[in-house]
Amino acid sequence: MEQAQSPEPDGGNPEPGKPEPEAPRKSAAERRQAIQAGQTSKRKRGFLYGLLAGQILIIVIDLGGGALLHVFRDRVRVNAPIPLEALVFLGMSAGIVITALMILFVLGLQGLGWTFGKKKVGFFTAVGRGVRRMFQAAWALGLTLGVIGGTAWFMIPGREWKTTADYLNERKDRAVEKAKGWVDGLLPGREKK
Repeated sequence: MEQAQSPEPDGGNPEPGKPEPEAPRKSAAERRQAIQAGQTSKRKRGFLYGLLAGQILIIVIDLGGGALLHVFRDRVRVNAPIPLEALVFLGMSAGIVITALMILFVLGLQGLGWTFGKKKVGFFTAVGRGVRRMFQAAWALGLTLGVIGGTAWFMIPGREWKTTADYLNERKDRAVEKAKGWVDGLLPGREKK
């Protein structure tokens, strides 16, 4: 008669005195890839948290600014024909334009550095990497500024959108002239008018 064998208590190790074989270790390339995947996911999470914080900041400025103006109505007065939310949107839009120009300038300089600076890869590989980085940065910048600007725009009451657009159309030429004068004053070799 055969005896039924009981399952082995040590997980299938045929020799109880012999240590279990070690699990195969990951190669250095696999470990590096796992670290890079973790860093990428951390950056994406941080980016989304930043977008959320920006939206919350816009909402707090809109709602809190109105409350503060109401509290200090004796000392502070806004004489614009548009509501406070529209003024916040205009301020955010101006900040977005300036920020976008500065960041694109810096990224352009970095792209030139990646293309023509010291490199361990060929010229076309460096150009390809530079172009890819520029597109990634432009996408992230566009998304961020679009979300922040869109949040500021949608905080304007719907009945005031037309009034705000008309106000912008009336004032845009004057703003463009002021901006040109400011830029001309910054550039060397140009006289101020």
